[in-house]
Amino acid sequence: MLNLTDWERKTLEQLLDSGIRKSIDSMAKLSHTEWEVVSVSLKDGAPERFLKEFANDASHYRGVHVTTQKSCPLHFLVMFSAESSKSLIKALGEAYNIDMAKMAEANRIMLEEAGNILVGSFLNTLADCSKTMIMAAAPQYREGTKEKLLAGALEDLNKQIGSSDHVLMVRITMYAGSLLADCDYLVIASGQYLKELVSTVSING
Repeated sequence: MLNLTDWERKTLEQLLDSGIRKSIDSMAKLSHTEWEVVSVSLKDGAPERFLKEFANDASHYRGVHVTTQKSCPLHFLVMFSAESSKSLIKALGEAYNIDMAKMAEANRIMLEEAGNILVGSFLNTLADCSKTMIMAAAPQYREGTKEKLLAGALEDLNKQIGSSDHVLMVRITMYAGSLLADCDYLVIASGQYLKELVSTVSING
């Protein structure tokens, strides 16, 4: 595994933080609900570290897996707990005219849209700060334990590039009135690709 330098890690953290806050603003406009970000925390390391950590959590999660074009091997995994997904659905359901009686379909539609906004905002921020334009595929809805969801995303990326050896995870806590939502937002890639990506970035201030 290639370790990121402090500058590389800080740059990625700034990109993710900026993208996340833009995505929260987008969700607020869509839902006419004022979402506030309580905290955004980042940690990174080898996939094995996260698989080991997630193995201790047997809870069921819902989320999305987002892939990108082969020339930019970057995958995203966004996961919500059952309670957090309910909060998002409650906030966004009216904006999308979702039939709340069909909860399984509501889960899929709302979480795919939330994942699309979160990932899209990061990629747009990246494009604004570099010469890199990355196109994302449509989000794919997933359910299961965190360990299972990460293992599946790693398998898909490894088929594309041979070996992924780096995971960035952002824990997001946000609220809107009485609604509270936690999200684990993972960026999966090779350390070498992340280094190449960060080298193109210029952040003012």
